[in-house]
Amino acid sequence: MANHLISVIMSVYNVNNIFLVESIESILSQTYKNIEFLIFDDCTNEENKKILKKYADKDNRIILFENSTNKGLTANLIYGIQQAKGKYICRQDADDISGNERIKKEYQYLEENTDVAMVATNMWIREGNRTIKRNKYIEHYKYIRTRLFFENCIMHSSVMIRADILHENNLNYCITFKKAQDYDLWVRLTDFGKIIVLNERLCTLRIHKNQITKKCGLEQKEYYLKTAISQLENIGLQLDDNNIELHTKLLTGNTSELRKTIKWSIKLLNVKKTSNMWGIYFNICVIERTLKLIIKKIINK
Repeated sequence: MANHLISVIMSVYNVNNIFLVESIESILSQTYKNIEFLIFDDCTNEENKKILKKYADKDNRIILFENSTNKGLTANLIYGIQQAKGKYICRQDADDISGNERIKKEYQYLEENTDVAMVATNMWIREGNRTIKRNKYIEHYKYIRTRLFFENCIMHSSVMIRADILHENNLNYCITFKKAQDYDLWVRLTDFGKIIVLNERLCTLRIHKNQITKKCGLEQKEYYLKTAISQLENIGLQLDDNNIELHTKLLTGNTSELRKTIKWSIKLLNVKKTSNMWGIYFNICVIERTLKLIIKKIINK
């Protein structure tokens, strides 16, 4: 099997120094060695800067970009993809950890499965000194595509994407998405190939008070809903105010106007699903969410 170059993209802004070191080390210690490591210093703090310069001086696989102004994660990822020279592009967040065989196993999977556009992995979750398992996802691409209709089921920091699919189809993160930019890209990417989540825990997601999902929860939710709702057109439904309102209630567990939301659920059950979705699983998801709304309403009476 050929040993193609793989590009790893990381953006750094005011990260815990211990987390940053562990994250960088987890990439540099990969068993797959032919990588370029694109790291963006997004006007981070001085301690972070020292760490980044130390590693850049020590390992010539690191390409360090030092921003003169804080550009934000989305802008850095867009530029990173534009600059990447690898056959495949990996994401790594500055506070997460990759197992030392992550890149090798993802690379092998993409080399052997040419119809797959992106591969991700199952994960561990670390909060403080406690590490727990994240439930496994079924590997079948239709399951993943159907899950993406309702939620983002993919760890951003675990993905490897075919660079040619991104470049040839002008696919990249959307600059208007300041949060949940990954979810938006995954949904658009499903039009160009399969997305697979490996049933191996090859990455560790770190939970802490300063991570984006904790600090910017409401904004994250806003962008998540924007992507989830936009997919209604994929199954032939109009994006009018009424449909958007009812679908938002179903996704967020809002029990106001429950009768109308139930009618909306029935409408979802009856539409024709796209060929890359599992219709049965889609319906199960709708039914489960509807039942939760009903139970919630009964309990809160």
